[in-house]
Amino acid sequence: MRRLGFVGTPCQVQGLRKLQALQAATGREWIGRVELVLGLFCTGNWSYACMRGFLEKHGVSAAEVTRMEISGGVVKLRMKRMQMVLPLRELRRYTRMACRLCVDFTSELSDISAGSAGSPPGWSTLIVRTRTGEILLNEAVDEGAVELIELEDGVEELSRVAGSKVEKNARRIEARIEQGMEVPHYSTRNLEDMQQVLRLASGKGYAELWREIVATGVCDACGACAAVCGQIQMINGLPRLNGRCPAGCELCYAACTRTALPLRLLEDTLFRDGQRAEYLGRFRRIVGARSTADSAGQDGGAVTALIKFSLNSGFIDGALLTCRGDGWEPAVRLVHRHEDVETCAGTVYAASSPLPELRRYAHVSI
Repeated sequence: MRRLGFVGTPCQVQGLRKLQALQAATGREWIGRVELVLGLFCTGNWSYACMRGFLEKHGVSAAEVTRMEISGGVVKLRMKRMQMVLPLRELRRYTRMACRLCVDFTSELSDISAGSAGSPPGWSTLIVRTRTGEILLNEAVDEGAVELIELEDGVEELSRVAGSKVEKNARRIEARIEQGMEVPHYSTRNLEDMQQVLRLASGKGYAELWREIVATGVCDACGACAAVCGQIQMINGLPRLNGRCPAGCELCYAACTRTALPLRLLEDTLFRDGQRAEYLGRFRRIVGARSTADSAGQDGGAVTALIKFSLNSGFIDGALLTCRGDGWEPAVRLVHRHEDVETCAGTVYAASSPLPELRRYAHVSI
């Protein structure tokens, strides 16, 4: 496939952007085929086992749930014969440790970021960050795929919600550092070039990746390590080495977003203009949006509508989406027809590892 779209959470988008920045050094040219990145707002995520256990605690089988939505401090479940509302505070206890060390709420490295914060019910807030994102949104509006509204007080509310996550997690990170624990993705935000990233990875392979990142609970399960090394597989959200680590290979350590994440450098590479706001990142405009068609998508179906439009218009040839698998377990799928997008509409809320699948699907012909 020549042109791919990608929808992911902040950590997944960070993994993708870091792989793109390391494309020349790693020789993984397939990562350059991703031309559109839609990021999702995210306060934190859960492992599939925790999500399933939470539902079972309340007498709900994950296989029975047809729709799940988290908003306003509650978990809203829809099943064939009934609906249920559960307290979010119970689920919060199971938030993954890696999510508690994330200081990105709005997927700041995306072309367009989307989520409900800041918009009225039935609408999504879109943060348009790049020229690519702006072109796509303008074309989608011109063709009647989405409609927009201005957000009067919404940007202030969005900033408040984003700031709540960022400040809380920054305090957690700083507390870990004070206790003598390293948080590399936080301390490397101001690296000035990718050669510094490669030097930090010098002499380090899978053993060091496991000891420093996985065993300490810092791994965010994005799968960047498995995307660059075919010897690594993501199993239950953790990178597992299949066989021996190739001698002298440092790719997994270099690719990992948690060993080093030069955010300022990645921003300077991606964004040529626009403004910057604390907690929100760089952007060109912030608007409310929703699909003009009926959709199973969340918060007005804006992301679903943009992916459909991108495929219909030839903006992209295919899109990598995280969909609901059996029993609500996340499943990464490549879709290349707009009618298939609707089957992946909505949010799964359990962590997935899409980047290794991106490597596989980038070579698929349609």
